[in-house]
Formats: sequence, C-alpha cells, structure tokens
Amino acid sequence: MKKLFKYALAFVFLALTGCEKDSNEQHETKTESAVPFEKKLINANELPADIQQYINTDGTKNSSKSTNAETLNEPIFMMHDIVSMTDDKNITNYSISFFYPDTPENVYYNLVINVLPTGESKKYIFKYICNPEDFENFKAHRFDFKYFDGTTEISQVNYITSGKFTSKSSAGDDPCNKIFVPSPSDPKSNPAAGGGSGNGGNPAPGGFNTSVPGYNSPPSSGGYTGGGDGSSGHDHSNCYGSNGQYWYYAGDVRPPHPHTSKSAGPCPEVTPPTGYVPVNTMPLIKILGTQLKLSIAQIAFLRNRPDTMNIIGSYLNSNNFSEEAKSFCKEIIDQSILNPSLHFDILASANSPMNIDKSSITNDTPEGKKFNTIYNALITSPEFKKLFIDIFQNNSRFNVKFEIEEHVYEDNNPSKKEVNATTSQLSGANNIVIKINKQILISGTDKSQTNIENAKTILHECIHAYLFIKASNPAINADFAKILNTMYPTINEQHDFMYDKMIPTMQKVLSEIRDLVTTATKRAILETQYTMHPTNNPLTSTSWIWNEYYKYISLKGLDEVYCFKVDFPKESDQWKLFAKYIEYGHKELIQ
Repeated sequence: MKKLFKYALAFVFLALTGCEKDSNEQHETKTESAVPFEKKLINANELPADIQQYINTDGTKNSSKSTNAETLNEPIFMMHDIVSMTDDKNITNYSISFFYPDTPENVYYNLVINVLPTGESKKYIFKYICNPEDFENFKAHRFDFKYFDGTTEISQVNYITSGKFTSKSSAGDDPCNKIFVPSPSDPKSNPAAGGGSGNGGNPAPGGFNTSVPGYNSPPSSGGYTGGGDGSSGHDHSNCYGSNGQYWYYAGDVRPPHPHTSKSAGPCPEVTPPTGYVPVNTMPLIKILGTQLKLSIAQIAFLRNRPDTMNIIGSYLNSNNFSEEAKSFCKEIIDQSILNPSLHFDILASANSPMNIDKSSITNDTPEGKKFNTIYNALITSPEFKKLFIDIFQNNSRFNVKFEIEEHVYEDNNPSKKEVNATTSQLSGANNIVIKINKQILISGTDKSQTNIENAKTILHECIHAYLFIKASNPAINADFAKILNTMYPTINEQHDFMYDKMIPTMQKVLSEIRDLVTTATKRAILETQYTMHPTNNPLTSTSWIWNEYYKYISLKGLDEVYCFKVDFPKESDQWKLFAKYIEYGHKELIQ
C-alpha cells in the first residue's frame, strides 16, 4: 500500500451547462463581481425533505443511519460530509461520496442529485478514475483535483427498479449510456493535447474560469474542434451540443473533452446535470473502508472521530497495511464502539499488550507528565508488547484505563493501608481500571519512587490486569483459567504467580527501557561507587549488576508471598543483598 495522506475530504467542482449548437456563436465569459455559486458541507439531515426521503427509502446503505456491524458488499454512502453547491440560477447539486469494499483506491464514486429551481431533480453517478500511473502524484498533492489525471464517467440512475440502489449494475458500472471524459494529458484520447491555436478566456472575478486557455478558439480561428461534426472555432468550455457532451473544471485550467458512449438495450439518454457539480472524494475514509472491510457502523464511528480516523490511517500507512496492523486497527474500532466511554491511545495501544485509555492523564500536571514519560518508555520495549505470549501462548487483548488518584488504598478502601496502585476489573466486561497513586509520581513524599521503580509498578499492575481477565474468561484458555482460579484465586495469590513465572520477563522489560528512565550520570555512580556483597561470612564482593537490580525491584512488592520468605529469610545474606540493591538504586536514581 502506497503512502496515505490524512485528508478526510477533498473536492473541486464541474460546471455543466447548455449552449447552442451554432459553431459560430461566441460563448460569453461571466463578468459578475460575485462568485457564481454557494458551496457548503452538510449532513444528511440538512438535505431537502424529498431528497432525504429518496436516500432513506431507496435501499442504500449509508454511514449515518445504520448500526449494522456486518461487513457489506453493497455501496456505502458517506452521509456525514455531503457537498452542496448552488449557482446564481438557483440550480443545486448535492454530491454524496460512496464506495464498495473492493473499490480501488484510485476510483471515486459520487451520487449527484441535481435539483432545478422548479424542484425537479435527477440522480447521477459520477465515477472518477485516476490513471494508476498518475495516482501517486494525485495523492502527493493531497487529492487536489487540479492534479487529477484520468477519466470521468457519468451515468443516470433513473433506470433503478423498485427504488433500489444496491448493486454495482445500478451504481455506475452498468451497460447503459455513459459520458466518458478522457484525461486531458492523454494525447490518444484528447486530440488537443498536442497543442491548439485557440486563445484563452479570462477568469471570472473570484478565480473561476468560464473559458479555458489554449482550447477555446474565437470564431474561425481553428484550434480544438471537439465533437463529431468538427465544429471548428466554437467555444465548448461550458456547454453541450447534439454531437457530444462538453464541460470543464471551473476554477481549474482544463480543456473540454469529447465523449463516447456505449449502449446495451433500452437505456435513458444521458443528459448531464446543469449547474456546478462538486467532486467529493473523501479519500482516507474510502481507503480505510476498503482496506479494513469496515461495516456501516464502523465507518460512522470514524466519521464522528476524525482525529481517530487520521491516527489509524497514519498507523496503517507506517506499517505498510500489514495484516497485523489491520487486525489491530479493526479491533480498536470495535472496542471503541462497544465501550463508548473509553478513548484509546492508538499508538500506545499498538505497542502495549492491551488497549490503553489514558485520556484522563495529561501533561498539564507534573504527575501526569511523569506517568506519560514512563509509559512512553515502556512501549519502546519489544518484550512489553508481547508481555504474555511466552507464558500464555496467547495475545488476546483487553482494555485498560489508567487513572491517577491523589491517594490509593488497598482494595480501594480508605480505611485500609495506602498502596502504590490498584487494579480492578469492571463487572461483566473485559475492562480493567488501574489506579496509580499520585504520591509515587511526585517528589518529596513518603511514597516517592524513581522512574524505573514506577515503570515496575505499572508493569506489575498490567500483569494483575491480565490475570484478572484470564481467570474470568475461561474461553481464552480453559486449562490455565482453572489452574489460576485454583492456585491463585485472590490478588495476593496472584503475587505467587508473578514470583513463580514473571520475574525473568519483568527483568527483560526493565533492561530494555533502562536508558530511558535513568540518566547516564546516575548509572555511572552506581557502577563505580558501590560494592555489593552477596555473602557476609565469608565476605564476597561484586560491582553493581544491573540484571540483579531489575530482579530485586521486580520482587519488591512480592515480599509477603510464601516463596519469597523461603528464598529470602529475614536478615539472611540473600535478604540483605536484596535490601541493599533496593536502597542504593532508590537513593541514586531518585529524580
């Protein structure tokens, strides 16, 4: 997948109006001082009532009215961003972007509803096909239609039976007449591309051209003839005649083009809409919809959270639209829909073993800034991302919301002792809340911790979270859930599990982030100024060993479990070594 651009909507417009057949009649350039149209973005509920009725009853799927979570093979209409354009003759065109799950990224569909001042309306399909070889340039210019090179096909949809608009044969890919507009840069399809002798017209005030330089010739001066009758010298920039359809991109310097048509059986005559027709491409949502095979509900969610949509697009692009990246993004979208109160940090979640919501923690406070710095360090660790795979052979994700509280107490009960953090599972859901005590994140308190100690605390709570989910969801791993509930039924028994199974993993994570949560100066002090004594009788000595330090701070908080008391008897050499590593590390690494 080539490079994406994070633009939710790109549009220009076409002008299509009638002119006389007489080849000697000069087309007049507009000279009004005002821009000859009004352009705006609207939602479906802002459409005229009769058009809303058409949209809501014709059987189409659209992103504003459906909550169906199934993947669709029918066209998906983007009803949140409709482009409306009304000209100075009170002719209005509404362009509604739509696509199919398998629509190529260089193809754009618009349902265009042309409404005359009398209220009469016609429906069209505009299909814009960018040449594959020109698509990268189109994307590189943010889908600006000045850089579009390709073909536009126009067909009417008044042949739809039973008011349905549910198949490709009724949405532009049909056997009936079409208007074909070849690329202006294609000399095989545009005889004028090699040069013409016509004189250029003048842009109307406001920058909207009503004649096109190089292709609109004055009477009898030669130049681009256009049309099957060789109507030399006629200005076709803003008209259509009996021998062909002609139009131009207003506001863009583009020539008129001839067309061909094809027919199979009884089909309506294709008469292009009058007025100004906006182009509504919405490239990013279309690409996400097709690449991720999104449902209507998923698309509607992204349209309501454009920031999320842009982040997902950027993430997929940076990961080359890999299957793993697509699977992750679709899960994030699903979980966001299922849990509307959660606001996931997509990039943090992508590098974590679970989906992370830390939206309540900002850099506006010292404790919030410190937490985010530490968590950003954790997500650089490859071992943290796959924290549970080696132990459980499973990477099922769950949702974690981090919160910082002024004080945190055991069992979230203020009558009990103050603790560094707590982990709680929300009833009936795979959602976890981890509360971090503010006191461990700020300096000068009895509970202040170093950055690496705080990283260990977060890691410790993440393991609790996973064990809660495992124990309550046997479908993930029935055998393990049974063992966990039998041998480690409470949070204290979970500490036994950590002691037995998780210390090597915790050591590795801390080793991978050490340089991000400590300073070189402080590390040098520990490495050069401290001597450690594994035994006191006889006295043995070693320099500071980082891997031993990672082990001991991982064990900190597990010192009440039975196995710890067996391995580290109080006042034993092992216990004293453990205590000294904790003491010296805290003393030198405190911020």
